This record gives sequence, structure tokens and C-alpha cells, in this order.
Amino acid sequence: MKIVRLATLFAAWSMCGGAWAAPVYDRIVVFGDSLSDAGNVFRTTSDLAASDPAYKPDPPPKLGSPSFSAYYMGRASNGPNWVDQLADLLGLPRATASLEGGTNYAYASARSGTGTNVRFPSPTYPPNPPATVLRTGAQIDTFAATDAFRPNDLVTLWVGANDFRDLLLGQTTISAIVGNIVQEVQTLNALGARTIVVPNQVDLSLPPINAATPFAPLVHTLSIQFDALLAAQLQALMSDPSIFARIVPVDEYAALAPVFADPAAFGFTNVTKPVVTFDPSTGTFSEVPDPNGYFWFDSIHPTTRAQTIFAEAAFDVLVPAPGSLSLLVPSVLFVIGFAASRRAVGAKEAGAN
Repeated sequence: MKIVRLATLFAAWSMCGGAWAAPVYDRIVVFGDSLSDAGNVFRTTSDLAASDPAYKPDPPPKLGSPSFSAYYMGRASNGPNWVDQLADLLGLPRATASLEGGTNYAYASARSGTGTNVRFPSPTYPPNPPATVLRTGAQIDTFAATDAFRPNDLVTLWVGANDFRDLLLGQTTISAIVGNIVQEVQTLNALGARTIVVPNQVDLSLPPINAATPFAPLVHTLSIQFDALLAAQLQALMSDPSIFARIVPVDEYAALAPVFADPAAFGFTNVTKPVVTFDPSTGTFSEVPDPNGYFWFDSIHPTTRAQTIFAEAAFDVLVPAPGSLSLLVPSVLFVIGFAASRRAVGAKEAGAN
């Protein structure tokens, strides 16, 4: 699949007479939750552990006794997450954690909106005490305080799953969550972001933590309602003359549907149970004997293999595959006119100031 996508990039480059000798995008700037976090929560909990032995670095690279390899380099998975893999597909450097000086501002357990929220219990290391993480609005503020968007930045904003906890408790509404995301897209646009990838939510009744519970049907319905409203609001933004950014919705819900309908066709042998489990009665972690073919790494987070699906879905929207004129011609024209359109946007913005 990756070879096909790299070939698509090369084809678009060739058809434009070499205008795409380098990727359209120069770097990825990331905002979001655990699906995108490249180590900010790991750094936060590592700092807490340095002064308080009750904490352990989280997500932990090793678990169990005897120990086994667990989470990969601060990611909530056993390998590169979806934004890492999207960077690979686009030929870009992977964004490292902002607390380490990088451009990935995502925090595991982050909710939408401004300020902070508490990460507790930790889904990747439940014994840890509470930790405070930045919501996506605060992540954007942190970026703006020290950096500025460049014309060729690719910005990703994937958030909302953790807000469903509050939604189920009656502490928020779908309209409020989507409203936060819309506000954050508007803020990113005002700060100069010119390509903003905004995935919707997968069916949140599918993760093992929800799948076997009585409220799974409700979560399924809420996921559909959330995605419908988000799609409508993003479409409205795309028609708003004050929005200069290219907004790129990604339908991750639809991307997963065929996988769960026919797992074997996608190389999965288990889409219901996680690789790693935690027994709160004994405080022990365990791992399945053969994790190959598993979709879920823990009760919430997909394996790195599963996250490839998310990355490819985003890539396919950013770079439509050739095969039909309805997709190919607009994408080629977009590449040809990319620099000119950005100059026009700059002139428009200057006139508006």
C-alpha cells in the first residue's frame, strides 16, 4: 500500500513537469490526543516520576514480570502512530514531542477546548496517579507562543474521543464538542495554517473498553451523530470566505468499516481483544502470546498496524489516487496552481489587514 501511495506522489510530480520535486508540505504540526501524542505525556510523567515515586513514565516501554516490550517511544501504541506514518507516506520528518522541542503538541487523554484536563485513570498505565494535560485549544496556544505557521505546513487536529466520557456523564454535548473543534480550526486559520487535516471519530463502540458494555449501542449512535455534525460544520467552514486554509476532513469512521466487516481481508485475526491487558485485582500486566494480527494494542488504542489505516485514509484525501478524471484532474490542477494560489491568499490577507 505504501509503495502505491509513494508512486501516486511520484506520478503527480511527474505530471506537473517536476513542480513537485519536493513534497508540497515541509513539516507536520500536530494537535490532538493519544492517537497523535509522540511523547508529551511520557515526558510529563517522567518528570513527575523524578520527584514522586508513585509515578512511572507513561506510556511505559516495558511492562510485566518478566518484562515485555510495550509502548513505542512515548506513543500509545506498539509502533509509529498514524501521524508518524502519514509523515512517512509524504516523505516528511516525523514530528517529535513539543516538550522535546518538536512540532507534535498532542497529549494523550486531551479533550477539546481551552485549558487543561486530568488524565486519570491512565489507559496505558492505570496504576499512575492523575496527571494534567493540555486540551487542544491550549496546545494551539502553546504553539502560537513560540512558533508560527509556514505556508507549507501540514496541520493535523484529531480530538473528541476523550470528550465522549463527559458526554456520557451528561457534562457536555455533541454540539459543544464540535463547537470547540470548529473554534480551533478557526484559530489555526487565523494563525496562518493553510492546510488543516481534521479526522472524524471512528465508531467508539468498537474499542474493547466499550464493546462489551451495556452502553456500546449508545456510543455507536453518538459516534454517528458526532461525525454528522462535524462534517456539516467543516463544510460550512470550507464555504466561509474568511477561511483561507484548505480544510481536509478525513472519514476515519468509513475507513474502519470494511476492516471490521472482513478483518481477514486486511490481515487481522483479532479485532475484539487487546494485545496488552491489566488486571486491577493483582496489579499485573499480561500480553497475548502472538500479537501479530491484532487490531487493538490495549483496551483503547490500536496497534501500529491498525494505525496504518488512519494514515492511509488521510493520505488518500490529501493526495487522491489517479484512476478517474474527477479525482485526478482537480488534484493535478491543485498541484500546478499551489504556489500561485498561496501568493493570491497572501495578497488577499494583506488587503484584509
